[in-house]
Amino acid sequence: MKICILGNSHAAALKHGWDRINSEYPDVDADIFSMRGQNMAELELVGHSLSLAQTSKNKMYSFPQTAGNVIDLKSYDGFILHGLGLRVSIIPGAVFSKACRETAVVDAVKATALWGILSDIRKVSDVKILVGHTPLRTALSVQSNGPSAEYRLYLDEMNEHCFRDLTAAVVAQPDNTIVNGCMTDPKYNTDVVSLTKEALEESGARHSDLTHMNPAFGVEMLREFLGEFSRP
Repeated sequence: MKICILGNSHAAALKHGWDRINSEYPDVDADIFSMRGQNMAELELVGHSLSLAQTSKNKMYSFPQTAGNVIDLKSYDGFILHGLGLRVSIIPGAVFSKACRETAVVDAVKATALWGILSDIRKVSDVKILVGHTPLRTALSVQSNGPSAEYRLYLDEMNEHCFRDLTAAVVAQPDNTIVNGCMTDPKYNTDVVSLTKEALEESGARHSDLTHMNPAFGVEMLREFLGEFSRP
């Protein structure tokens, strides 16, 4: 199986995670493409490929480098879209009407670079597409373990009102990465490595940005994604 991972800076955790576990998946090849922020919105669909607009001054990173900078959508058996502006916005304990929640979810999803890329892929390919949201913010302290009902409901509504229409699905963070209902366990915010750097000896240092995670988080997310690919 050949998969394509498209993301922003949050793809770094997946890249370094894949470096750790790819030997466990000998039947899976992965190409990873990343641009900062929402710059992947600059990708243009030409034929059955995505490539940077000629006017773009931004850089796209690809791993391995032999993947190049033109993404042939027909050459992949599955896609993972990770980050790319997609966020989970939950106010714990707040109560909103179903219509209000639906409108907020749809507006938030369709304003992202992720939605544009997903729509382009669907114009030329019908393979499985899995979506990962920007990691939940890191908790400053741990009060409880596992996800809340609000978190699960938010993702259910994303799928129902947005992704199902394009036969895609958002994949939840693994339960063991979530604390306080809708935050990430602090252990995944230490020793964060940027996309173009090598993972070094771990020091336990926290990252200044509470939504960027380490290779261990990438491993957990990849196992979740790959498990979903194996399901019918």
